[in-house]
Amino acid sequence: MKQENKNNRKSILKICIFITIIGYISFQIIRWPIQDYYLVKYGKTTIGHIVKERGYNGVNGHFIDDEQAVHLYSFTIDNKIYNGDSQSSKYKIGDTIRVIYIEDYPFINRPTTT
Repeated sequence: MKQENKNNRKSILKICIFITIIGYISFQIIRWPIQDYYLVKYGKTTIGHIVKERGYNGVNGHFIDDEQAVHLYSFTIDNKIYNGDSQSSKYKIGDTIRVIYIEDYPFINRPTTT
């Protein structure tokens, strides 16, 4: 009886761990399309500034096809500073960049091309 309870607990724990892993992976997959939808539909734009290099695109920090370092930007909303990844190597520190963000959640933001 004791052994059966112990096996049941292990099975329940394994199921919980499996569901957690699948849930996390699912969230990571659907998060970007949902954020992009809200940014397009409800996003506001502002100006940010390139503040530093994040690192290099590619594998293990190595250049691929002569890519350059990718830069981080920052912008201010209501006297609070938010950051984002420019997702591009075409900028230099100090450049300005247009940023789209969700007004109620400015930490959800992307560079915009328009």
